[in-house]
Amino acid sequence: MTGAMAQTKLNIVLCGFMGCGKSTVGKKLSQMTQMEFVDMDGYIEKRAGMKIPDIFEKHGEDFFRDLEHEKAWLIRTTLHRACDVAPAAAP
Repeated sequence: MTGAMAQTKLNIVLCGFMGCGKSTVGKKLSQMTQMEFVDMDGYIEKRAGMKIPDIFEKHGEDFFRDLEHEKAWLIRTTLHRACDVAPAAAP
């Protein structure tokens, strides 16, 4: 990575439907840009102590969106540069 992009502190956030390739693309981007790869689904599951479909079933979409927002804010405020994968809209 060279030029202005190498000197900026921007994150890359991938959004899309389940199974569309966000994790695959995110890992490749992480290698290409030498940025940390962060999987939001994994963070949310760890934070909630359950899988995403179970979060929706037990707590509902609003709870899930709160966790999602918390993670997005955490990345924005603590990591300088990260390649992040946003979860799909719903299981």
